[in-house]
Amino acid sequence: AYVANNATSGQLIVIDIQDKANPVIAATSTLVGVDPAGSYPQAREIFYYNNHVYVGTRRTAGPEFHIFSVDPADGASPENPIHVENRELNHTVRDIVVRGDYAYIATTGDQNELVILDVSSPGSITPSFPGVGQPEPWRFNASGNEDGTAVYVVGNKAYLGRTRTTGGRPNFYILDISNHESPAELGSDSIILNPNTEISGLIITGHLAFFSTTNQTVGLQIWDISDSENPTSWPSCNENEYNRSE
Repeated sequence: AYVANNATSGQLIVIDIQDKANPVIAATSTLVGVDPAGSYPQAREIFYYNNHVYVGTRRTAGPEFHIFSVDPADGASPENPIHVENRELNHTVRDIVVRGDYAYIATTGDQNELVILDVSSPGSITPSFPGVGQPEPWRFNASGNEDGTAVYVVGNKAYLGRTRTTGGRPNFYILDISNHESPAELGSDSIILNPNTEISGLIITGHLAFFSTTNQTVGLQIWDISDSENPTSWPSCNENEYNRSE
């Protein structure tokens, strides 16, 4: 089990769970290149894919996106994760999904709610982002300044959730990512969000999108996305209305 640790060091924890009754910490690793003094180097997002672990932090003095290898081909293992690369995003990482050669990152950037990076060679992430003389990042810039908070990818489509928007702007986007360098909007809408709330999680299965939100009254929302240009809501529910069973 790979765990993001809210600490200034040892931000990646690997736990051996072979004995479910006695989980044991197998390794800890500290993020490289971040300044723990007067900054925010704590890990807050994590994703595992194809023998690599991807870790995101709050906006910090140093890189916010990190890649660890646990691949024996790299001389690594779950008990010996090796930090192979990082990238400065200049924004807080809110969610990470990796599919194939690409990492999809929801961020707090006003013009970078979704950032896409080529991680096919984990030791050489492209494009560089951002910096003087560097190419523009691959990104989707949603209208307004609200944060990207959740992302999910299926095939050539990415689904992006945000904090509550104002003025009728969408907080849910369906994107065509067949051209990773320039994701294009297919459709969008506003799911029910009260002030100071957000889409905190997003999962797609079949023609349905399931949203977890920080709303107290509509914490779970389900939308029909069979028509990408016109997503429609199903009846919403408050998770507190339901009895939980062990």
